Parts: sequence; C-alpha cells; structure tokens
Amino acid sequence: MSARVQGIVEGNRAYFGAGSRSGTVKRLRFDGSVQVTACDALGMVSYGQPRYAAVRLLAGEEASQVAVQLARRYPVRRRFLSRLRRRTQVQYELLVP
Repeated sequence: MSARVQGIVEGNRAYFGAGSRSGTVKRLRFDGSVQVTACDALGMVSYGQPRYAAVRLLAGEEASQVAVQLARRYPVRRRFLSRLRRRTQVQYELLVP
C-alpha cells in the first residue's frame, strides 16, 4: 500500500510528518521499513526505482525542529488543516542504507 507524505531534505537526511492517528503511522508502528520514490508535487507521478529505507520516530527537540521546518515548507497543511482535524503530527527520519 502506498501513502503520499510531504517531506523535507536537509543535507543527506530526509524527514516527513504524518498525523498521529493516520494509517501511515499505524503501519509504521508494526514495521519500520518503507519504499521511497521521488514524485511530483502532487505525488501522482513517480520518478525512478523505489528505494528501501527504514524510518526512525523523532522525539523531543529533534521532532520540534523538524515540525517547524515542515510548517515553514507546507504552511497551509501544517497550520490550518491539522487544527481543523484536531490531530497532532509526528515526525520521522528516513534512513536510507
């Protein structure tokens, strides 16, 4: 099953966030491995072969810093839609071997 997530790349690290009660987060609790493919802005067209990666749940100060960066990059989604849904966001780091 695939899920589109919005993320950021900082140097050689990639981060993304998801709703705390979303299916994405529920699946990641049981299996921390994912396939990652670059795609267009809407997540409709994939480019290149998928790569396997692991994810790491961020906590504390590290999660706060990533949340701020995601909010700057995707202001409408992070500030307004999350408040309307009354859901909190959790942040992950992609770990590509």
